[in-house]
Amino acid sequence: MDRLRRSLKHLIEAVTSLHKKGIGFKSLQESIDTTTSGGKLIFHVFGALAEFEREIICERTNTGLNAARARGQKVVALK
Repeated sequence: MDRLRRSLKHLIEAVTSLHKKGIGFKSLQESIDTTTSGGKLIFHVFGALAEFEREIICERTNTGLNAARARGQKVVALK
C-alpha cells in the first residue's frame, strides 16, 4: 500500500475519488477496509507513515549529497 502513493494528500485524494464513485478500498495483505471507520483510521495512519518514510529518505539523501560536496566531490543531481 505504501507504494500506491508516497504523499498522504495524494493517497487520501485517490481513495476519496474511489469513494465518490461508490468504490471502497480493501487491502487484503494489511487487512484494511476503508468502508469501515476503523479501516479508514488504519489507512490514514499507514499513509502518514509512508509519507514520513519518503521524507526521511529525502533528508538522508540531501545530507549525503551535502557531505559529498563538503568533501569536494562533484555531485550530479538527477531529476
